[in-house]
Amino acid sequence: MKKRAQLLILSEATISQKISSLKYKHLISHQPMQRLILAISISVLLVSCGDGGLTPGPEVEAPFEALNYDGSNQDAPEFEGTQDLAGAVMFPSNIISAFEGNKLAKVQYYIKEKPSSANIKIYSSTSNGGPGNLIYSASISGEIAADSWNEHELTNTVTLTRDDLWISIEFSHVNTQRTLGCDEGPAVSNGDWLLIDGQWEILSQFAPTVNINWNIRAVIDPS
Repeated sequence: MKKRAQLLILSEATISQKISSLKYKHLISHQPMQRLILAISISVLLVSCGDGGLTPGPEVEAPFEALNYDGSNQDAPEFEGTQDLAGAVMFPSNIISAFEGNKLAKVQYYIKEKPSSANIKIYSSTSNGGPGNLIYSASISGEIAADSWNEHELTNTVTLTRDDLWISIEFSHVNTQRTLGCDEGPAVSNGDWLLIDGQWEILSQFAPTVNINWNIRAVIDPS
C-alpha cells in the first residue's frame, strides 16, 4: 500500500526557497499479529520566517494557569489534498500530577486556515504509543476563527489526575491548506504529536527537518 503525504511550512513574508527533500520508508505495526510496511514518499519544504510575524497567545488571568510547550504562533504546516489529521500535545504524569484535583477549564489553539471540520479530543493515559482513554470530545467547527488564536471552554468537567493528559485538535480538509498553527521551534518532547494515516507519530521524527511545537495550550482552573 503506498500513500503520499506532503508537508510544508511556508512564510508569508519571504519567497519560498527549497531547503531539503527526503524519501524514506516508514515501518508501523497495526496489531500484534499483523505488520504493515507503509511506504511513504515525503517532500519537505521548509522556509524560515525569521524573527518577524509572530503572534503571541492570549493572556491567562489569575487564578487560571496555562500549561503549554509552544511559543508565539509562527505559521502552520501545510498538508496536501484530502486529509484527516490531528495535532496533539501530551503532558506526562510527572508534569500533570502537580495539578491533580484541578479542572481543565479551556483549550487555546491557533488556526491559520479554517478546515472543513474540526474537533477537540482530550484523553487520559497513554496506550500503544498514542492517546489512551477518551474523556472529552467536542466539535469546534462552528467556533473557529481563521488567522487567530481560538479558545474552547469545556462544556463538561474534566478533573485532572496523575495520568498522562493528551489534548488533540483533529481536522479535515479537501484541499491543500495550512490549518493548525505552530511556533518557530525547536520541538520539545511531547509538543509535536501528529496523527496521520491513522498512526500517531512524533512530527520531528516523522519529518526531521520540521522542528516546531503545536499552538495548543491547556488552561487550568485551580479552584
